[in-house]
This record gives sequence, C-alpha cells and structure tokens, in this order.
Amino acid sequence: MGADYYALLDVPKNADDDALKKAYRKASLKWHPDRHSTGTDAEKKRAEDKFKSVTEAYEVLKDPNKRAAYDRWGEAGVKSGGGGPSGFGGAGMPAGMDDIFRQFAGGGGMPGGVNLNGVNIDLSQLFGAMGGGMPGGAGGRGRRPMAQQAVECTLEDLFTGARKERRVEGKLYTLEIAAGMKHGTKFNFDDAGVSFVLQQVDHATFTRDGQDLSCTTFPSGLLSIFRGATQQIRMLDGRQVAATFEPFALKATVLGEGMTYRSNGERRKGDLTVYLFVNAAQIVTQVRSWATIVAMLVALYFFLTNPGLVVMAFVGYRVLKG
Repeated sequence: MGADYYALLDVPKNADDDALKKAYRKASLKWHPDRHSTGTDAEKKRAEDKFKSVTEAYEVLKDPNKRAAYDRWGEAGVKSGGGGPSGFGGAGMPAGMDDIFRQFAGGGGMPGGVNLNGVNIDLSQLFGAMGGGMPGGAGGRGRRPMAQQAVECTLEDLFTGARKERRVEGKLYTLEIAAGMKHGTKFNFDDAGVSFVLQQVDHATFTRDGQDLSCTTFPSGLLSIFRGATQQIRMLDGRQVAATFEPFALKATVLGEGMTYRSNGERRKGDLTVYLFVNAAQIVTQVRSWATIVAMLVALYFFLTNPGLVVMAFVGYRVLKG
C-alpha cells in the first residue's frame, strides 16, 4: 500500500471534498516549515517531510481518478499512472485501455473522446491521423490528438511569475507563467499536439479568490484586540506588509497587495484581507502551563507547612497504585 494518505490527513476513507479540504488546511498549517523555523535541524526536516507528505496526500485524494487508483492499488497505482502495479489494469490489458472499452460499452458506440491516464484524447482526431474516419462518417483528418498535461503551480509561482519546463516525448517545452495567471490557464502547442493546463496548489497560509488574497494572523495579545494593532504579514514574495486593525476589528484590508491583473490595458493588483482571531490551542496550552505551576506551588506550600502529611499522602498513593 505504501503511504497511507487517509491517515496522513486523519480522515476516513469515505471523506468528501469539504472534509478533505478542512483536514488538509489543518495539517498543512500544523506542519508548515515557517511554523518550525526556530526548531532544531531534525525538527525542521521532519516538518518539511510532513508538509510534503500531507500535500501529496491531498493532491491525490482530491482528484477522483487518482483517488480511485489509490484505493485500488495504493501508492504504487498512483505513481505508476493509475493503471495498477506494473502498468497494467486489472484484466491484464495495458493501463487505461479498460477505461476506453468501458466508455465504448456504456455509450452505445464510438465516443467522441476518452481520458487515458489523465490525458484527454479526441478519437475523431486519432482516426483522422491514421488516415481513416470515425464510424458513421464523423471525424477529421490529418490532425494529431491533443495530449493535455497538468502543470502544478504554487501560489508563489502565480503571484510573482515563474518559468516551468516540461519534456514530452523527448521535446522540451518552456512555459512562461506571468504573474496573476489563474488555475486552468492553458498553453497550447498546436503543431506538436501538446497542451499544458495550470493547476494551482492550495496554499497553507493564503487563499485566493479571483485576484484577491486572504489570510489569518494571531493577535500579539488579547489587549491588542481592544486597542487596535498593526500586524506584519509575510507575503508570497517574501516582503513584510503591515495590516492595521482598528479597535475591536477582526479583519483588515491592505489595498493593492493581491494578485496582478490587467484592466483596460493597465496593470493592477487585487487586495489582501487579513483576518484576526485568537489561537485557541495556544490559550489552552498556556492555561495548562499555569495550572501546572499553581499545582506545584500548592504542593510546595503543603510540604513546607505539613511535611508529615505530605509524606503520608505520598506513601498512601504508592501503596494504592502498587
């Protein structure tokens, strides 16, 4: 089976999309390298590995095709392209061919196109390239089938712009990703019959809504909520941006710190919304620490004022426990 993606995200096998997204956000926030930057080298390495693992688990489980392949064959099935161990389907045929035959049988005839291991293939173009035609007279001639491949991009890539290189059938393709490009943007190389589609990877800190960004931060102290405060936010390009919260306000807007876009030929930027909330987990930890200190002080007081009573209580505890 390899890695247990469900266990990594702490979700049941029947978890829906919402449950997966919530679990991923929780796990990625917990293991994000920025939250472990002050730890030891071993702790930082563990956090990086965990972060990569939960991201890989989410990328597989959120995709219905990848998830089905994982459920059937485990990690090996996903990393071999979803066709099962050794690249063959369950009936002994090459991976993905059983999907084609199922589409033939279910549709009552030749389909217009099929999906083979994540690559969309237009059968009308395929038959045309072979010099024949589609049954029933449909189909084009002379065009290569368009092979569509996903290119994963981090939010940092889409915020600042990036260059991606992909090799297909021995040929290297360079994709110039401009700042502000969106999930689903296509790069078509018609002459080669190759198409690349950008897939935005969910970010552990920032959420994108069109050209706007949002994130959450923790108050420096409870009093800052009542007095108002300025929080420093580390942006996707590494800059520090000041978000000023008014007294009793739980969110602040920083204009012009979102994604890049063009409007009427001009280059513009969306906005950043920062939400302020109390970290309940940290408060619980602090309360427990205070409770431990108080308990130790109380025990010390009783020991100093009634040492005999404390010794008897300790002996009685050990007898009952043993």
